[in-house]
Amino acid sequence: MKKRKNSDAFNDLHIKVPFMLPEITNEDKRAILATLDQNLLTDGPKLKEFENKFAKFTGARYAIGVSNATAALQLSLKAIGIGKGDEVIVPDLTFVASINAILFTGATPVIVDIDKEDYNVSIDSIKKSLTKKTKAIMPVHFAGKSCKMHEIQTIARKNNLKIIEDCAHAIGGKLNKKHV
Repeated sequence: MKKRKNSDAFNDLHIKVPFMLPEITNEDKRAILATLDQNLLTDGPKLKEFENKFAKFTGARYAIGVSNATAALQLSLKAIGIGKGDEVIVPDLTFVASINAILFTGATPVIVDIDKEDYNVSIDSIKKSLTKKTKAIMPVHFAGKSCKMHEIQTIARKNNLKIIEDCAHAIGGKLNKKHV
């Protein structure tokens, strides 16, 4: 039997990945044009409507709309006083936004392992990475799966740390019947 090169193995691989187009209705188009006509792209009645609906959907008292998840994480870190000289624990399996938000504040991301069972941050890796400079933990609820928040909250309370949850992958996800 002839031995094949690794690159040849991929030539026989024919995988069809389904591609779905977004369903954009005429009503959607009219709503977008009406918003553009108001000259209020980053503020205004549509943003307020979204914030109210999102807060209601998640059961939160408030929701603040921002341009993207990076901005939301950065503002959250700033709001709790994270800055230069601080360390924030973050899992290695995440989108670059989590780490960029930490860097934008001047803090240092401490990148830790994930749990192979659920692909979320490993509780043991959090414990092993704690230092005197650690000020916060940023668990990322990956692929709609909730992190082990009870254990993370216990670590945070014991070490006087703040928690900023990155829920970009888990909007609609729940833990103990509450939205993450």
